[in-house]
Amino acid sequence: MKLFRPSEGPVWLPRFGDSILSGFKSVMSAPFRPWRAATADLPAASDYEGGIVWNTDDKQIGYSDGTAWRELVRAGADTAYALRADNLSDLASASTARTNLGLGTAATQNTGTSGATLPLLSTANAWTTDQNFAGLVKANGGGIAFPATQVASSDPNTLDDYEEGVWTPGVAFGGVSTGITYSVQAGKYTKIGRLVFIDISVILTSKGSATGSAQITGLPFPIGSSTAFSNMPAYGTSLASTVTNLFFFASPGASALTALNFSSGALAALTDASFTNTTVVRVNGAYSA
Repeated sequence: MKLFRPSEGPVWLPRFGDSILSGFKSVMSAPFRPWRAATADLPAASDYEGGIVWNTDDKQIGYSDGTAWRELVRAGADTAYALRADNLSDLASASTARTNLGLGTAATQNTGTSGATLPLLSTANAWTTDQNFAGLVKANGGGIAFPATQVASSDPNTLDDYEEGVWTPGVAFGGVSTGITYSVQAGKYTKIGRLVFIDISVILTSKGSATGSAQITGLPFPIGSSTAFSNMPAYGTSLASTVTNLFFFASPGASALTALNFSSGALAALTDASFTNTTVVRVNGAYSA
């Protein structure tokens, strides 16, 4: 049996009678740190509090806390100390362990997709399942990005799309734009869910040769087939003198806005005859896609 005395170095001791312990005590009166060959060689832990041992049975370093010999790295069922394979979940006080190790609340949570487990991100840094948040979700470092192609939701309480952009509005008569030219064709849009807000500015340099009802074409999104009529007040110059109250409306399922005039309590569709080669039209409004 080899003993380790901190100030004097290791010494070898023979077996004293029938008791190894009596041999220890006859040589050393102060606490010592034995190197042991097997568990059966250990003296009573209460006699050697603070002693450090090497267990050649399971190749573990242990020490006496005055009650029992403890393993510094637990391999068995001793739950007084952490087993790293248990991710600290075996500790009696997870909160104390987190504080001592300088870790956050994730230190004693298992990973997973639901319940009390922590959700994992994919390789693209995205959650692959729905996540519920009890508090506010804040984007202090930037905005919230939606996919370029809308992933529509049937849930009326789910915001599934947001988009901003520009588009090129045009004028058509009877659905035809033959010979129509412009000095300005400018359009902007903001889409929130199904609702599309549009700004239109058009200045003609020639109204062309097409005939029929007047329309604004090139909408950034088709008008929804199940939506109600949307009326949009408009500003216009260089129109026929009969045009007194210009506005456009979005008909369900249509791909263009139709120009109307309200006069003397009646609505009338505008045609190519209501426009000139220098007509200016500006529209601000919204419709449901």
